[in-house]
Amino acid sequence: MPRETGGGNLLREGVRINEYGASRFNAKTVIIDDQWAPIGLANFDNRSFRINDETNVNVFDPDFAQMTIRVFEEDLDEATEYDHERRRDRSWTERARSIIGNLLGPHL
Repeated sequence: MPRETGGGNLLREGVRINEYGASRFNAKTVIIDDQWAPIGLANFDNRSFRINDETNVNVFDPDFAQMTIRVFEEDLDEATEYDHERRRDRSWTERARSIIGNLLGPHL
């Protein structure tokens, strides 16, 4: 059986992926213990921290964390779930982009 790449492994393991189409929003948000909310552009990799100078702001405030959760849930209501069926029914161009991205990703 060929090795799955990209979202296939995540979907198989039970991760839910949702696509928010209303805009392109690249901020990463995490809520920890309903009180700490790191928000920003940084990915959790060396490229973000060392090369791209991306950063996050860390807000330690339960009210802010709750507001962030509400905003996320409202956005999630407007999102479309990316499931096994959607992944299986991708066009050949989407499949090709995925393969090329997986090959080039580690070098970018």
